[in-house]
Amino acid sequence: MKKIGIISLVFFVMLASTQVIYAEETKSDPASNEQIVEENNTNENQEAVKEDTNTKDNTSSENATQTSGAVESTPIDEKLSDGVNAVATSNNVAKIGDTEYATLAEAIDAATSGSEIKLLNDADVVNPIVISKNLQIDGDNHSINATYTGSNGNQTILTVSGSSNVLTIKNATISNSPKYGVQAYSGGKVILNSVTFTNNAYSGVLVNGGALVIEGNVSISGGNGVGIELAKGNNVTSEPTVEVGAKVEVVGSNDLSKVIYIDRNQVETVNQNTITAKSGTNISVDYSTEKGFDIKENGTSIAAPSFPQGDILVLVDGIVVKAFDTLADAISGADADSTLEIQKDIDISSPIEITKNLILDGKDKTLTATYTGTTGNQSILTTSATVTIKNVVLKNSPKYGIQVFGGNSNTKIENVTFNNNNYGAILINGGSAEVSDIKFDTNQATGIELGRGTNITTPSNLKISGKIDAAVPDKAIYTDLAQVVSHEQSTITSSFYEVSTDSKGIITLKKNGQVVFVTVGHAKPVVANNTPSTWDDGGPFTTDKCGNIFDRWGNEIYKAPSCKVSSGYKVPNTGVK
Repeated sequence: MKKIGIISLVFFVMLASTQVIYAEETKSDPASNEQIVEENNTNENQEAVKEDTNTKDNTSSENATQTSGAVESTPIDEKLSDGVNAVATSNNVAKIGDTEYATLAEAIDAATSGSEIKLLNDADVVNPIVISKNLQIDGDNHSINATYTGSNGNQTILTVSGSSNVLTIKNATISNSPKYGVQAYSGGKVILNSVTFTNNAYSGVLVNGGALVIEGNVSISGGNGVGIELAKGNNVTSEPTVEVGAKVEVVGSNDLSKVIYIDRNQVETVNQNTITAKSGTNISVDYSTEKGFDIKENGTSIAAPSFPQGDILVLVDGIVVKAFDTLADAISGADADSTLEIQKDIDISSPIEITKNLILDGKDKTLTATYTGTTGNQSILTTSATVTIKNVVLKNSPKYGIQVFGGNSNTKIENVTFNNNNYGAILINGGSAEVSDIKFDTNQATGIELGRGTNITTPSNLKISGKIDAAVPDKAIYTDLAQVVSHEQSTITSSFYEVSTDSKGIITLKKNGQVVFVTVGHAKPVVANNTPSTWDDGGPFTTDKCGNIFDRWGNEIYKAPSCKVSSGYKVPNTGVK
């Protein structure tokens, strides 16, 4: 028994020594690993890789950087001398067969051509990886994430290079590249099957003189909104090609040209073989636009991008980022400098104020006020920032369609129709507005009013840069002289009309020397014993033989050059001599 005990003790000492040696052999040393990488890159003479994008000027060749090169580790499940298998307790990322590796880069470096790498956990990639062999990566529903930054040179997470090399990726998510997720370079081929790309800054896939085959559904989101980019960089002679056999989806963009985008600066012509439907499938490709390709299955689009659903879409740089069911919520929830697009006619239940820089594109839809009341601000839209309102109909406001309020307001109003707004179409209340191609249709009071309300110290400025179509021409524009006592407190300029005004608020617009509008200015006259009980523009207006103009209460609001009138002549309908 004593002898056996001594032998056992020796065995366990030897076992402990073996474990220590194993630990020392596999310990990572960043400095030594970096040296190995440099030697490998020098000895293997990696092929230069070029990346190009529609928004970046990357015209020089780029050297591919292979980040692997670590020594193959000893399998964890190595049998011990007692015949019992060790239990794997590490957080290794990938395996080839039964051999596990700490990083994806190590697995790719160790793999022989034709190998399959299977992910065991999410893989963080610390440098771009260039692959010059045939490989398959089964993500097993894990992620491959770039943890590096920078946009100089090749920054794609996985690049396959060389005409005989194919990289197949399935069941994986590829994310956070500072450029592209995957690149097929100079004859290299990428095959995708059930792969999701998220937050890759330039696009999901760059086909840079290589080939892309989509065997299973592909979803791409984030970044600049481009899904798949076709390019042909410096020293690349082969044409980029895409073969589609499944759904391609770009989430967050409603621009078809961004599903499969062709960099026209590099790919001058697109022949019919550039994008094809996979042989033997019911997928077809419609070359319907210059840059966009509509991919269909049995006549139904399967490549049209998806994006948030709602009555009002919020876009940033042309990409839909949010959607809302009410305009008020969309304005509140949108970031400054966003574009709001209205998808259907909308009822507005209360006045809306826009206090941030926005573009509101009505897409030829109608905003109808369903509220009532004339106390306070009751305009459908009030702007107090740099705002563009275009392609919309504003209807049934109890006061104005749009109020441009205060010195911080600088509002463009383009292709807007105003219908049945009780006070008028536009009130410029101490702000600045530029109007172009607007229409006033049966508004009760007038078209554009220049006013200056209580506590407003800034002038009201109107710039006309396009046509005004007014159902009642003499109500197209006027200055509220009860508030704006001189025209120095307001300006009307136009690159479309010749404009003249006078001290009585008479505004004349001419086009090519011909009078288009002659409008009157006193919106709400204050006359003893004749003050109207409700809002009134003072019309109908009357003119005597000399051209003097009078409002409905007999107030002379425009005095023509002097002329003699026979004694006792009365201005029509006024009783005023």
